[in-house]
Amino acid sequence: MTRLLARFAVARPRVVLAAALLVVAVLAVVGQDVEQRMKPTQLYVSGTETYRAHELASGHYGDAIALQLTGPKAEIDRQGPRLAQALTERPRTRALTPWSGGAAGARLRPTATDAVLLLDVRRTGEETASSVLPPLRRFAEQRTSPPVRVHMAGVTEVGRSYNDTIVHSIRQAELLAAPILLLVLLLVFRTPLAAAIPALVALGTVLSGYGVVRILSEWVELDAVTLNMASMIGLALGVDYSLLLVSRFREALAEGEPPAQAAMTSATTAGRTAAFAGLVLIALMTVVLLVAPGSAMLSSAVGSIVVAVIGVLGAVLVTPAAVRLVGTRIDAWPILRRRAGDGSGRLGGLVRRVTARPWPALLIAGALCLVAALPAVALKTIPPDPRQLPKGTQALEDFQALRRVGFGPEVEVVLRSDDGPLTDPANLQAIDGLQRRLARLRAVRFVAGPADVGRQTGQVRRIGGQLQRVRRQVDDGRRQLARLDSGLGRAGRGLAQLR
Repeated sequence: MTRLLARFAVARPRVVLAAALLVVAVLAVVGQDVEQRMKPTQLYVSGTETYRAHELASGHYGDAIALQLTGPKAEIDRQGPRLAQALTERPRTRALTPWSGGAAGARLRPTATDAVLLLDVRRTGEETASSVLPPLRRFAEQRTSPPVRVHMAGVTEVGRSYNDTIVHSIRQAELLAAPILLLVLLLVFRTPLAAAIPALVALGTVLSGYGVVRILSEWVELDAVTLNMASMIGLALGVDYSLLLVSRFREALAEGEPPAQAAMTSATTAGRTAAFAGLVLIALMTVVLLVAPGSAMLSSAVGSIVVAVIGVLGAVLVTPAAVRLVGTRIDAWPILRRRAGDGSGRLGGLVRRVTARPWPALLIAGALCLVAALPAVALKTIPPDPRQLPKGTQALEDFQALRRVGFGPEVEVVLRSDDGPLTDPANLQAIDGLQRRLARLRAVRFVAGPADVGRQTGQVRRIGGQLQRVRRQVDDGRRQLARLDSGLGRAGRGLAQLR
């Protein structure tokens, strides 16, 4: 297969390069909004209790968000109810606020200068956290004014901030890596054309990878780790595989082969090596894709597989076509003089000693690798936490503001009843008992659930009953007034007749 693709690329280099340029351009346009399509980082693992709870709740609940208002008491008392009312009228938004009434509402006012509003925000199938949460923050900020400040926290908001941080880091890394990469390639090849081919192939690999990831995001939920892998591994594979072929092409030219034959030689030797390395990576990432849990591992595997496939195609198709078209001009405009030699330098001497005694070299290298890997034994991993975000991040500041008043990360408990609706009095009583037991746990600051709604509903019913009794009394009074008015009318007519 490698030979067939190489023969086609060498025979029709302009066609291959034009097609590659068109594909990269189309995929680059498709991938322009790939950042907005990435889901917040989640750690739901299929088959676990958390995953089952998430699946049960996903059809009925949206993103759990905590809005915290901080400011003077008088301003909180004035602006808070107005914001709470606006949130209850907002589409696909449910709110539990300090002004909802009952014990639950009272707990949401931890201090006189702080108020917490718990929201459940539903998303449509086309919406993402990046398209829903920022407008929610703006919605709250537009309905408040200084000195009141709005903080927004929640698992989904933290996941979105992780994505934004990763994307920002990728952009910074790309800006930093690009000039360093070009400088290294120039030092290695010493001519601009030879350095440009691996750099352009790497750029095309990354841009194409973004486009493919954007297409896959329509069917698979991916987070920003996918972009991280597509960018970093795409640059590495694009340069590495193409560099092998360009080096072998120049060697073949130096041995006297014509450009077409040299391109074919590089494709069938170094190209085969690149294809094998890429296929091994694809196979390993496919295993990760099938057995590794969590969206982060899924996203890593998908990003790696996408750019590995594109990198292999770039190595066996695009690079052979490029070197065939450039031909002997690949050594034009040398920047640094290439020193002729037979490999007798320090590196060549090291290579000869290693190949002369492979087993001792293998044992030494293996021992060094084991020593370097020893710290990984004590490695401890934790779920995504806002404290891992860079200082100055909005999500970190919001999280710290909530912690200041005693609120930590929320934990969702999903209840399911096979014995009638959860709103039945018996079920509400059982849920109320569970909530009270959970609230007594040392690490639990606040519990809100169906029992609170049930108690508030009971209060509303009692108030409604009182209003009905008052209404009946008013109706009775009106009837009595009507009868009295009728009697007075008859008496008036009688007096008139007597006159």
